[in-house]
Amino acid sequence: TSEEDIAFASLPDLAHWLRTRAITSRRLTGIYIGRIKACNTRLKPFAFVCEDGALSQADEMDAMLDRGEVCGPLHGVPYGVKDLFDTMGLPTGWGAEPYQHRVPEEDAGVVRLLRDAGAVLLGKTAVGALAYNDVWYGGQTLNPWNPDEGASGSSAGSACAVAAGLCGFAIGTETLGSIVSPSERCGVAGLRPTFGRVSRAGCMTLAWTLDKVGPIAR
Repeated sequence: TSEEDIAFASLPDLAHWLRTRAITSRRLTGIYIGRIKACNTRLKPFAFVCEDGALSQADEMDAMLDRGEVCGPLHGVPYGVKDLFDTMGLPTGWGAEPYQHRVPEEDAGVVRLLRDAGAVLLGKTAVGALAYNDVWYGGQTLNPWNPDEGASGSSAGSACAVAAGLCGFAIGTETLGSIVSPSERCGVAGLRPTFGRVSRAGCMTLAWTLDKVGPIAR
């Protein structure tokens, strides 16, 4: 009944509304972008927002749905990806000042997979500097339910963004607790998959034998 209700809806609800055309991907993307603009200065969950690219991709997903083409259950759903993952033409700064203006020439494997699945990339969620804690070159990412404390790290931005209703879901990484800790702190659900189950191609490595890639959702 309100944009806030839509923003905090579950992934199955969002997917159903998009497939039945109860809402367009462009409108949903616009709702999330508006919420990011309202919250990002205070909570700092996003290191970079690609507004024009997200809206353009949302239009493409809507056009496909109009033609009856569905990529899968994530078709048209806006998401954020931890700023450890390379995104072609968009900054990937690993949360650290020396890399703040680093712009990769290719997408990470997970970013390509999600694009093929029809998910709409809103931007890069903040990561503690070099995948440690919740403090990065933009400041400290906060817990939206208790802004007096940090969101925990290092997938702080992904957990904060999901908890604050700024995206449909987000992608994080974990070496020793970097998905489950911020998810617990911010009150969202994070999945730490089996090591090696999800490609880390194009993702900054903290520990070759421990790093895992997983989703965070409400």
